Amino acid sequence: MEQAVNISVIIPVYNTEKYLMQCVTSLANQDLNMEIIIVDDGSTDSSGWIADELALADNRIKVIHQANKGLSAARNRGMDAAHGEYIFFLDSDDWIKDRSLDCLYALASKHNADIINGNAINVYPNGQTETARGQIAVETVNVPLSGKQCFVELTKSSAYVPMVYCNLYRREYLQRRHFRFDETLRISEDELWTPVIMSSAPKAIISNYGFYCYRQLRIDSLTGSTSAIKRSMALFYITDRLMKYAEGFSFGDDNIDFKSWLYVLIFKLYTYAFSYFTTNRNSSYTLPPHHLGCWEQVSQHVPEQPKNRIENYYRQSTRLIEQYEKWLHSESAMKNATENRKTVLIFNHRRGYELTIPSEEIHP
Repeated sequence: MEQAVNISVIIPVYNTEKYLMQCVTSLANQDLNMEIIIVDDGSTDSSGWIADELALADNRIKVIHQANKGLSAARNRGMDAAHGEYIFFLDSDDWIKDRSLDCLYALASKHNADIINGNAINVYPNGQTETARGQIAVETVNVPLSGKQCFVELTKSSAYVPMVYCNLYRREYLQRRHFRFDETLRISEDELWTPVIMSSAPKAIISNYGFYCYRQLRIDSLTGSTSAIKRSMALFYITDRLMKYAEGFSFGDDNIDFKSWLYVLIFKLYTYAFSYFTTNRNSSYTLPPHHLGCWEQVSQHVPEQPKNRIENYYRQSTRLIEQYEKWLHSESAMKNATENRKTVLIFNHRRGYELTIPSEEIHP
């Protein structure tokens, strides 16, 4: 009789030929019954070939090749193919510690949990390491919590890490709630997925176990790059979605803590969004709509501790908006707009017909 699959490990791959071997081989020293689903998302290097070679050597590995659709689509494709009791997402340029999934699965099984939240280790090019988050209150570790309690405790302790790879997810839970990654997002996907999936879980466990080795590849900052504006625009989209999610909860006794700390996260993301937008000034982009104005309406309902944090993020965001609007009306902004303007000539003239473009839309 075939053994049940304990964990489905989903590895989205895009042009990571240098790291894929280490990533997959880090799964070798796990004792549980698992399947490894590699989704080659249209790689143009040898990543797809390496994945196929690894599959030939290990019958637990299944490789899916698809045209490039982005990380969210690759993860969704992996979930569709998964059969495991739990799902774990592993980025193809990272790796995990020996037998770490054994430990997390044992904890999940013991408590029949929907989500197990672990810790990550940031690994830098010079060999230095640090944990992604600090320790949290001992009374909240390795004990059953609701998903909302889990989110609150992590956020309150400044230990909340949005990265999807920090968690083990019960597949039945994800299927029952029809959870999917938003494929319109090509960047910052985890910022939307994690708070919703975590807070919706009936039962969650927080573990301080640092098991995930996150390779710090990016030595260049987003500052000054086009990707900073793209990340900013993604964050505006994410904060809008999270704000709508927050509106589904009242400030009643059962939800006041969760809703308040969710606002902390939302306003924190706003500081990032406005910071990227303000630092990388480009008048070609229009500042998107936002929900900062709602704070005056809801602040009276929020307890003191989360209220103080939100007010700090609110002040930072409004200051950044003022800086951007001041720049937008300056001479340097006008120069920036001129330098970034593109002229498109449209010809729709046919013999015997007048040009139909209105004259006010024709520019030299």
